[in-house]
Amino acid sequence: MPQHISIRQRAATSWIRRLRYRVSRLYGSRLQKSQRVYILDVNGHRFKKIVSPDSYTAAQISSTLSLFGESDRIPSVQILYEKELWVEYIEGSPIQEVNEESVRAVADLLAEIHCRNPKRVPTEETSFVSETQNNLHFLHQVGVLSESQHQALQESTLAFSPDSLWVGFDYTDTVLKNFIIADDDSRACAIDVESLNADTLIGMSFAKAAEFWMSSYRDTYLKQLMRPGVPDFRPYLPFVELYFLARSMKRAFVERKWRYVDAERFERLSKPANE
Repeated sequence: MPQHISIRQRAATSWIRRLRYRVSRLYGSRLQKSQRVYILDVNGHRFKKIVSPDSYTAAQISSTLSLFGESDRIPSVQILYEKELWVEYIEGSPIQEVNEESVRAVADLLAEIHCRNPKRVPTEETSFVSETQNNLHFLHQVGVLSESQHQALQESTLAFSPDSLWVGFDYTDTVLKNFIIADDDSRACAIDVESLNADTLIGMSFAKAAEFWMSSYRDTYLKQLMRPGVPDFRPYLPFVELYFLARSMKRAFVERKWRYVDAERFERLSKPANE
């Protein structure tokens, strides 16, 4: 046993944010995560501790990370105990600016993720089309989409749908805060372990990044991403974007993130691909 043992823990989020979420859960119907995240310092070595709402959720995260395999770009699992998960803490700096260098770095990271055992699956054997249709129907039911908008987007879903899709690992929450540049080199690393998903529609990561922050660097990203072994989702990209947007806007609605709930965001996707 070490002569001196030092274990320190601090919350990863500010107390103001934690208080706001707690009050919201008590007095509102807004859906939000109930997990807690801490930074642990154990004898000078850092870990991230995620306390999930239940042991099943923690086990699912751990299982996905284990299926993905070893990587120095995504935190590895160190401890899984009931609903508590410890993962490695990757030292690095937030991405400060969206430019060619940072976009290429994120593309290199996602290329590694997409290359892990992707499968080309007949579309009819997946649920992605029906999920899109159901999410659009929900948005129509709650008044986000008009009747005409709903009908046009349902038609687009079928028009954009390819015969087969690439399914595998993707990082589905590609907001900038979930990436860092590692201290020991210029590589991008993903730090939100919940965002790594298996058996999902490959291309979701690009669709979200392009919608929120990638802007004029879309082509730079795709050019850097595409290499031998990386599934090419570009031929049916409109379907990927529509699937993502319907899914994310439905979630934004139930989480009351109103700035993301806007039917006009569907406008460029509301016509069949051949028109």
